[in-house]
Amino acid sequence: MTKNVWYRSTPGSWIEDRGALTVEDGTLTFTGKKGAISGQVRSAATRSVGFSNWIKATYEADGETREAFFLVKDLLGWAGMLGGNRELRESLEAAAQKNSTGARSAG
Repeated sequence: MTKNVWYRSTPGSWIEDRGALTVEDGTLTFTGKKGAISGQVRSAATRSVGFSNWIKATYEADGETREAFFLVKDLLGWAGMLGGNRELRESLEAAAQKNSTGARSAG
């Protein structure tokens, strides 16, 4: 699954980047205009900020646990409010579940 998203690395910060987030085979990969992140998904949750529900992804990269926050940006953010954020969270939750059961892909 791939979604166009806004990204920030800490809760409550300004939007740091925008780009595409792909979730597949237990991993997340964000490729933005300014940088990229990727790692094995550990958990996902919704974090309400104002009228927006940011998706908090906890992932592991380079042996460290990290967090990233995403909001589906299509239609100026309305796509997220109309179900895109829920779909993204569910996809991340499924990736975390896959990793917790040890069904990791090679690569």
